[in-house]
Amino acid sequence: MAEPSMLACSDANLQGTIGIRHLERLRSRLTARPRSLAANDLDIHLDMRLLDTLGLGLEQGLGYLAAAEPDLEQLEAWVLATAGLPDPLRVARFNAVAEGAPYPNAVRRWLASIDAMEDVLSPTDMEFWRVNGFVVLHDAVDLRDRDEAVEMIWRAVGGDPKKPETWYQNKTRHTMLQVFQDPALSAIRRSARVHKAFAQIWGTADLCMSTDRCGFSAPVREGEKSQSPAMHWDINFRHPERLQTQGILYLTDTHEEQGAFSVVPGFHHRLKDWLSILPDGANPNVQDLEALGPHPIAGRAGDLIIWHGALPHGSRPNHHNQPRIVHYMNMYPARFDADDGTSRRQSAETAS
Repeated sequence: MAEPSMLACSDANLQGTIGIRHLERLRSRLTARPRSLAANDLDIHLDMRLLDTLGLGLEQGLGYLAAAEPDLEQLEAWVLATAGLPDPLRVARFNAVAEGAPYPNAVRRWLASIDAMEDVLSPTDMEFWRVNGFVVLHDAVDLRDRDEAVEMIWRAVGGDPKKPETWYQNKTRHTMLQVFQDPALSAIRRSARVHKAFAQIWGTADLCMSTDRCGFSAPVREGEKSQSPAMHWDINFRHPERLQTQGILYLTDTHEEQGAFSVVPGFHHRLKDWLSILPDGANPNVQDLEALGPHPIAGRAGDLIIWHGALPHGSRPNHHNQPRIVHYMNMYPARFDADDGTSRRQSAETAS
């Protein structure tokens, strides 16, 4: 973890009316000329944690700052109008991280309650994770929250599940949906079962939840080229051995041929050696990753697939008669260790 003295900068302590630190520091960098997404590694990791604590998508938050160039008051008003008042416990934790300070007792109790939960991943599940680099948590979220999220996504795409002709009205039929805020999504991200699963994998409950997007993939029509994301990675290849996680929640039953999420099982054990035999300067993401043997993962509604970032992953073309409807979610350590960087989320270009 970075030394507290690195974090306790005067501009990082400006809280505004929301009561969260670092917001003015982020605002001033993103509205300055020239703009600076992050002055250093410490800044960019604080930026990520700040936006997730506020319940804002990465592109959403940075896009607003770049386009509107708001002052602090305007920024806070937009945050509240867009994402509502952030969770006080998560704000208190972020402020402690930004200050390099101990957590308040309420935050400690919250994290202790996750630690005290019965494991949701069995010893067999954890061994499967160790060997294969992915694991499936069944019934990860509340049934009502899941169904409400599905209804929200249908509204967002302007489609009717009973009228296939409405599934192709706009370009969202094969892409990520830039939908970040909804009561159902907020409830899903607060799922204790999801938190516990990631805590078992990371070995700590002190994790931030990403504010990610949703996905809607309509079946490929005859004569139409599939736009499913190819196999790829979203990691920093300078440190392929580091633990990085990603996750996808199936909101509806998903068959193998329904654009199922796919990975190359166990490749996290082989990635470093595989990278070592590539020609100098070769881009790992433009190799023939299909030749590595990707495995599609079918699942039922409510299944959360968590995978190691070192696994090549993507999705199959949807050749089923129903869309694939998903929500992307990840958890990562709340405190950033400069010697052990963490992955946050899938990128807009390569999400699975």
